[in-house]
Amino acid sequence: MTSRTSHKFAALALVLPLFLTACGGGKVISADGLIVKKDDSHVYCALSVQKSPALIPSQTVAILAPTDTFVDFETVITASETEVKATLGGSLPKAQLKEAKGREFSVVLADGNPRMLSKLSVQPMGDAEYDITSAIDSTFGIFRLANNCAAGGFKRPNDQVETKPESNILKSLSIAADQLTIASGPKKIFILGNGIQTAGAIEMQTLGSFPKSKTTATLLAKRLKASGEIPDLGGAEVYWYGLGQVDGVNQSLSEKSRTSLEAFWREVISLGHGKLMEVCGQCGAGSPHPQAVKVAPVVIPECKTRLYESDGVEFKPDSATFTSMSEALASAKSISAAFKSKGCDEIAVTGYAAAGVDKPTYEKKKNSIDAINKTLTKNRAAAFGRLIRQAGFSGPIVSANLSEAERLIKIAVAQGAKLIVLPEHFAIMGIKDTDKVKASEKEGTGPIQQFLSSAAKKRDVWIVAGSVPLQSDTKDKIYNACMVYDNKGKLVARYNKIHLFGLNLGNEKYHEESTIVPGNQVVTVDSPFGKIGLSICYDLRFPELYRAMDKVDLILVPAAFTETTGKAHWETLVRARAIENLCYVLAPAQGGYHASGRETHGDSMIVDPWGVVLDRLPRGSGVVIASMNLDYQSSLRKSLPALQHRTVFK
Repeated sequence: MTSRTSHKFAALALVLPLFLTACGGGKVISADGLIVKKDDSHVYCALSVQKSPALIPSQTVAILAPTDTFVDFETVITASETEVKATLGGSLPKAQLKEAKGREFSVVLADGNPRMLSKLSVQPMGDAEYDITSAIDSTFGIFRLANNCAAGGFKRPNDQVETKPESNILKSLSIAADQLTIASGPKKIFILGNGIQTAGAIEMQTLGSFPKSKTTATLLAKRLKASGEIPDLGGAEVYWYGLGQVDGVNQSLSEKSRTSLEAFWREVISLGHGKLMEVCGQCGAGSPHPQAVKVAPVVIPECKTRLYESDGVEFKPDSATFTSMSEALASAKSISAAFKSKGCDEIAVTGYAAAGVDKPTYEKKKNSIDAINKTLTKNRAAAFGRLIRQAGFSGPIVSANLSEAERLIKIAVAQGAKLIVLPEHFAIMGIKDTDKVKASEKEGTGPIQQFLSSAAKKRDVWIVAGSVPLQSDTKDKIYNACMVYDNKGKLVARYNKIHLFGLNLGNEKYHEESTIVPGNQVVTVDSPFGKIGLSICYDLRFPELYRAMDKVDLILVPAAFTETTGKAHWETLVRARAIENLCYVLAPAQGGYHASGRETHGDSMIVDPWGVVLDRLPRGSGVVIASMNLDYQSSLRKSLPALQHRTVFK
């Protein structure tokens, strides 16, 4: 290792006071009635950046995203111009007009190459009312002019305002933040656009990158924060016009998608220390201008449906057994085909169980009824999940799970991760333990290993497969192997799980030794991220394994902890391994209900050498990301030399 730095794992001209609108006859008319030929319009698009005055009482930035999946941008300009102009003093009474002096206004274009188009301030020639109002009009004039020159009636090929396809609102926010330099006084940002970002740190047209729910929106924003992509807005007030609004032809969004999109940007602005004061979701109308910035549309498959007893999924009373297996299977086949046709790459099945009593009785016995129904719901969901698999949705279960892994890898890479670790059984959980035996591969061949090698090489990252079922010499048994691939796609290490999980607790019974051959070697690997120690799930309970690794920088614990044991011990054990070894611990974990009926705890996390949880994901698919600083780790080991103080007993 050549460096012990931080690594991340999992960019004076005269402007006339024009208010331009297109009109017939190949002409445009300015606010003062001046008729301008369209052939000469490029003269008026020489937007400038003016030197800031010594005293700036307030600063305003307008971010324009006039994309071809939005609406007629002129209507959005009209909807917002009163509020925007007011920040420059446009609504001040005569007696207070002098307070407008020095107010600054910047306009940023949020295309595929965001940049500031113009910056002016209210600098009147004198103190007369006419002088000040003229200066306000002149400064405000760049608001509508910038749009007309970039994506409206004044837009010409190879003109002063060249645009690049796609939209990068996040980078535009960074540019806006750079303009807000005053220590005190109002700082406001007006964003005009639908909020669909298709370039930069997040490309929402990429599968899996559009926030599908409020939860995923929050997690996605936090990932961007962790990777340093969210700018510091310094307490600026943000007003958004058109968030979630689309033209309905080039782009469509469901109500859920619009809500999730708004939740994402609210979280981004909040994490950037800004305040989203107001959202006008329907502030424009009409079709986008022919010169609007071209962007890739976002395809969001609606992978959701409800089934009723009339659809053939009726259960026998208080049971997870179908009344008619043939009708239930037919329903599963129909759902499988429909979801496949929409490009859905996963199905989450949830079930419901009615109380079966009147409300007064339910209120008296709520706890006991809910406890019974929770189990019944889980069992019914698992039963239908098994039918979905029989119907062919999972087909090769491995294939479906690899698609999900690929989606998450791409998200992690987009957020700057260089080391990506997948959980235990990421490729196949199986309905039965023997399913893993059937899907096992010989080392060096097979779809799982080919996928891992190809993904690491393609993305130029290190990928650790939490576990891969590999063939053994023992009949009907496999090795549960953690496999490490470098950024060239080469297999550089393999660890066979040593400690095999066993549990006999009430109705929960697990016996990994029935299908898995235990490993017998401690494995570490040198990498650009330091010395890595490999382990899997149940290994976490055996601290002597990690001490045998001898001063590793990073411990990996891919897991599929059961909900019962995970709820009781998972976080405590993960943090303990970090603290006692003074090293980072990266622990990706399966979390949720599985078709087999098994429930895993989840709570993927990254913990630093002091036991601090840097990032976590409680449940479901997603990405946990953080940076590791080996210099910080080294300083802790010097300050607290516990590894040197330990005594080994034999």
